[in-house]
Amino acid sequence: MLASAGRIAVYGCGREALQVKGFAMRLYHLGLPVFVVGDMTAPPLGQGDVFLASSGPGETTTVLTLMRVARAAGAKVLLLTAEPAGSAAQLA
Repeated sequence: MLASAGRIAVYGCGREALQVKGFAMRLYHLGLPVFVVGDMTAPPLGQGDVFLASSGPGETTTVLTLMRVARAAGAKVLLLTAEPAGSAAQLA
């Protein structure tokens, strides 16, 4: 899914943000079109794009909102979480 995405946007909060940015760097080194949400160079997402978010508790309001926005734009939504029964997991 990531290898065939038009664009990949990633987002994480707190300590998770550091890990997500590190993952984005690895994807960039592989030649994939990846952006970190919040960077001024991040383009809008659309059909064929992927939004990857990290929310350990699965209830982070910002993550839930960004997931909804990405899905409404036509992007596929992926989630890394420690709570598979959380709201974010249900939304993904």
